Amino acid sequence: MNKLSDYATKHGTDKWGHHFYCDIYESYFAKWRHEQISILELGFGGYEFVDRGGGSAKMWADYFTHQFTQIVIADIYEKSLQGFDSRIKFLQLPNHQDQLKGLAPYHIIVDDASHNSQEIIKDFNQYFALLKSGGIYVVEDCQTSYWDL
Repeated sequence: MNKLSDYATKHGTDKWGHHFYCDIYESYFAKWRHEQISILELGFGGYEFVDRGGGSAKMWADYFTHQFTQIVIADIYEKSLQGFDSRIKFLQLPNHQDQLKGLAPYHIIVDDASHNSQEIIKDFNQYFALLKSGGIYVVEDCQTSYWDL
């Protein structure tokens, strides 16, 4: 395994197979693969279940190899990191908002949280300032904005 899509498949994240984001991500993120960077992903997956989700956190940990890379995952639901790479840190929002800001700046921010346009805009306005100069801010699943609910 060497490609981001390999790690996405290994950990069962929908970033590959369902959405095919990995090749696009890899074209932008490969330059940082072996560097010490900081990643923030909004959304852990698994909804309210404490022991579900986290596939993309594991994918990032496998792909970004530097021992001091920091992977911060934030979600509104409490999650367990038992069995996860020690470089992964979980913060429950909004309780740990200040801690999340204290870990900035981030090289990469991925919003894979609500998939709701109003929330996406609110999150962007709140978190874009935490992005390192030259960093990349990604919003996933924008197509859901057009779905009839």
